[in-house]
Amino acid sequence: MTLADADTNKAIYTSLHDEIISKRFEAEYSIRRYAHRGQYGIFLELIPPGSTVLDAGCGEGVLSVMLAKHGCKVTGTDISEPNIVSAKAYAQAQGVEVEFLLADVERMPAADKSFDYVVSSHVLEHVPDFAQGAAELSRIARKQVFIAIPTCLSLGACALLGGDKYWTLSRKSIYAVPYGLLRVLWALITNQEGVNEGYEGRMELIHIWRFPWKGKKRIEQGKLKVVAYAGSAYVFPYLPFLIPISRIFDRMKWWRVIRNFGHGTTYVCVPQAS
Repeated sequence: MTLADADTNKAIYTSLHDEIISKRFEAEYSIRRYAHRGQYGIFLELIPPGSTVLDAGCGEGVLSVMLAKHGCKVTGTDISEPNIVSAKAYAQAQGVEVEFLLADVERMPAADKSFDYVVSSHVLEHVPDFAQGAAELSRIARKQVFIAIPTCLSLGACALLGGDKYWTLSRKSIYAVPYGLLRVLWALITNQEGVNEGYEGRMELIHIWRFPWKGKKRIEQGKLKVVAYAGSAYVFPYLPFLIPISRIFDRMKWWRVIRNFGHGTTYVCVPQAS
């Protein structure tokens, strides 16, 4: 499958409605809820109340609303108009004030150093020019940038890369993790950044599950210095009764080896001078 060119990729995402609230944050399956809520929780740990925050690629506004309830002044941006419409409705329903703007993360409508913190939760892996997106976040942030991306060294990632859903059993489940693991090993042997999953069943869309160290390198090409990173949720596919074990690993998410095996990776970054 040939990847869509940059313009086509963005055109598709402009009209794509993620439906993150119903499919992920309030998911029917506890494993899926755990994975996504665990990711949001890391940002709340890192950002102090009272901060000004830009949520770059806010989707339906779940993280933006959580940060607003945390006591932050939040602006959320997204390239998808359906997402922005849903985000505004969600914030209103939750009784918080968040400014939502339609924007491309590669060309943000914000002045230099206009926010204390910038967060980007599972966004840059969709962007045609990853480094340019990171550079925009660096330009806007006064203090730090927190970037989360999907990474490929977890069993949950292997299930997805093997063509299955990690949160529920299917006919594919018997081979999905081994097949996904083979794809990851091949990417490692051939020195690729990771494995492309596609998005919403569309393999032409950019959505790479990277090796954590490759993600760090790519981020630092965008005028950011990574000072720490953590694993984001430790998923055991198909087995919700193991979530308590996952939470034990969550407490070790900053440890040097364990941090590489999260369902995603969250990077703590400092803006660098141009």
